[in-house]
Amino acid sequence: MAFLRETVRSLRIYFVFVGTVGGIANVVVLLGAAPNPITWLSIIGLGFALTSFYLGVRLKQLLVASPSLVTGVLVAAGAFLVIMFFVDAASGVPGTTPVQPIVGLLFTWYLWRNVRRLAAEMHRTPQP
Repeated sequence: MAFLRETVRSLRIYFVFVGTVGGIANVVVLLGAAPNPITWLSIIGLGFALTSFYLGVRLKQLLVASPSLVTGVLVAAGAFLVIMFFVDAASGVPGTTPVQPIVGLLFTWYLWRNVRRLAAEMHRTPQP
């Protein structure tokens, strides 16, 4: 499936897009929510959104200088999604479903694999 191989550019676009959409979604939730324990999840989600945006902006440099930072953020995002799965499953709030964190976890795993591959390729080939 060589046609599905991500490039630095496509991952950069993905990270910026997810950072932007995630940031807007979490800000909307925070503006409309009364303070409660679930509010902290939106604050953490906003932090991940800002981090994703940053990774998108600096992805090429980070893949060369510090690929472990990018993969570490993806591992932390995966752990957060696992927590979200259990929170959504236990909350019983209408409109929440544990399917969304599962899909997010699959995307995170896909990104993690591609980031590792791209970082390894960049270290094998000389950069101009």
